[in-house]
Parts: sequence; C-alpha cells; structure tokens
Amino acid sequence: MGRSVACAVLVASVLCAAAARADEPREQARKHFERGKQEFAAVRYQRALEEFKAAYAIAPFPEMLYNIARCEEELHQNQAAIETYQRYTAVSTSAVEREELAQRIERLRRESAVTAPAPAVLVRAPAPPPRARPIYRRWWLWTIVGGVAAASLAVGLGVGLGTSSSPSAPAFPPLTVQPTR
Repeated sequence: MGRSVACAVLVASVLCAAAARADEPREQARKHFERGKQEFAAVRYQRALEEFKAAYAIAPFPEMLYNIARCEEELHQNQAAIETYQRYTAVSTSAVEREELAQRIERLRRESAVTAPAPAVLVRAPAPPPRARPIYRRWWLWTIVGGVAAASLAVGLGVGLGTSSSPSAPAFPPLTVQPTR
C-alpha cells in the first residue's frame, strides 16, 4: 500500500514539473512585455521596442504588433511602423480599430513623403549568443527520468508482489525424527 502511494506521488510530481515547464515561455514573454511597457512609459522607445520584439518572438500574439508599431512610430521609423501596422490590421477583428489604423498608416505615409531623413546608422556590438541551458534544466529530461523511475517501480512491484512467499512444494523433504531402539 505504501509503495503504491509513493509511486503515485512520484508520477504526480513529474507531471506537475512538466506542466510548469510548459508555461515558462509564456512567463518569459509576459516579463518582456511588462519591461517594454515600463520603458515606453519612461520614453525609452528603443528599449521598449527591443522588449516588445523579444516578447513577440517568444509568444507571437497579434496584439504585440501594435506595441511594436507604436515604438517604431515614436522612433520615426515610419516605414517599419507602416509595415507593422499593416500586419496588425490583417489580424484585427474590429472595424473601428481597422479604420483608425488606416488613418494612422496614411498619416505616416504623408510624413514619410514630406520628411525623408537620411537613415540613421546605429553602431552597436552584436549581442552575445544566448547561453545554452544545461541539460539538467530541461523539462524533457526530468520527464524521461520520472517515466523511467515509474516504470522501474512498476516492474519491481510486479516482480516482488507476483512471486509467492510460500512455495507450493518444499525444496527438500521435511526432517523426521527416527525413534531410537
């Protein structure tokens, strides 16, 4: 009885760990989004743009395109903002919102035609490559380990409980006492 409870606890913990790892990308995207909102509110549009793009790369929710386009608009990257607004308009469901975006796109096109500044060249060292997560931090490894442990436990229980503790025939004849003369 105690072994089956331990097995159930082990399997449940493995399944919970796997489910928690599935939400990790969504949580990372939410953190990037929150930082992007803070940067936008602090009028640091380039940083906000980077955070929103990072969030969109992890979890491509269409609403994130609007935030990206707003940053591009504030940075006077009109052509990029127009393209991003058009991508967002393609998935927008509200007719009122599509009309507002069409007006915004038209205004940006007019501004681009009037003021076409020379493209700014930003020189920045390339970002270091992302560090690879060690294998012991991967969710699938622990799912496999838990599955193997559960299977081993099941086989052990099956073998241990499947063999009978009292044999049907003794391995050797019983001892008998001979009377003395």
